[in-house]
Amino acid sequence: MILVFIILIPILGSVITSVLKSNKDLYHIILMVLSSINILLLALSVGENDVFHVYGFVYFYIDKLSWFFALLINVMWLITVIYSHSFSAYHFQNKTRKFYVFFNLVVSVLLMNVFAGNTLTMFLFYVLG
Repeated sequence: MILVFIILIPILGSVITSVLKSNKDLYHIILMVLSSINILLLALSVGENDVFHVYGFVYFYIDKLSWFFALLINVMWLITVIYSHSFSAYHFQNKTRKFYVFFNLVVSVLLMNVFAGNTLTMFLFYVLG
């Protein structure tokens, strides 16, 4: 069940940043908290083999290798959010919210690709990414 939350937390981050129209620093704080929660959830699921069936042939599976790659993706998500605070303030002041919405969607698609249980699921989310 933790697998579902690991996949849905970046989508939650994109929904929150698309709805929120306030201070840009709040985007960074919320996304740093969400990525830290995701890393904590991954730390809690060490060695757990979990399967989540979505529909028909689409299912997600977590094992040790997918856990390791998901941990890499989440750590890079946190580092990118920290770095992009100063980068977005200088380069794209008016498009920060749009950047974080699409960035979080890409992170969630990457996690779906890592946790893909079969080749068709991996191909589906590879094309989406």
